[in-house]
Amino acid sequence: MDLVFAADKGGVGKSTIAYHIATRLKQVGRDVGLYDLDSRGTTSSWALENGYVPAYDLRTLQTSAPDHDLVIWDTAPHPDHELRLELARTADMIVVVAQGDRDSMTAAADLARALREAGVKQLAVLFNSIHPTGREGRDCIDAARAEGLPALNAYVRRYSCYPQARWDGCSVIDRSYPRADNAWQDIAAATDEILALAASHGE
Repeated sequence: MDLVFAADKGGVGKSTIAYHIATRLKQVGRDVGLYDLDSRGTTSSWALENGYVPAYDLRTLQTSAPDHDLVIWDTAPHPDHELRLELARTADMIVVVAQGDRDSMTAAADLARALREAGVKQLAVLFNSIHPTGREGRDCIDAARAEGLPALNAYVRRYSCYPQARWDGCSVIDRSYPRADNAWQDIAAATDEILALAASHGE
């Protein structure tokens, strides 16, 4: 199964999401590999720092693509037309990562439209960096769905443990970070919903 994480706007936390969902999948016993298509190698370098999730950078993938039952693809921002066509051909599901601001939601809508035009059938929008309290998450989901975007019910809240974990080269559950349990609940819920949608599409 190939699960792709994409965004048409930088800085929305796509790589953080991809890394943590890959970590969650490994934690529950899945044979998962993390394929990093971004030339900056953010996700693969993060994963390789602790070695828990097998990860491969762009240079490695250009020569070989090791086999895993489940592959998490972290794409570079602004995937071009050629990559969108390739993703439409190979991906079981594409998750567009967005934040709750207007520019991010507009970019998510533009990318979702381009991916559909490329032939992607299974698509979802995951909201990231949502305020931990209040209705922001629910409001984002409702607004996205009103525009015809397939927003997930799960969303990932904004906690300081994510940038702290990046500095330490680990996931949020590897150390006793404040609010790490809350952050991991979000990751687990998003992972479960994505897997269920991808599996239903394959039936």
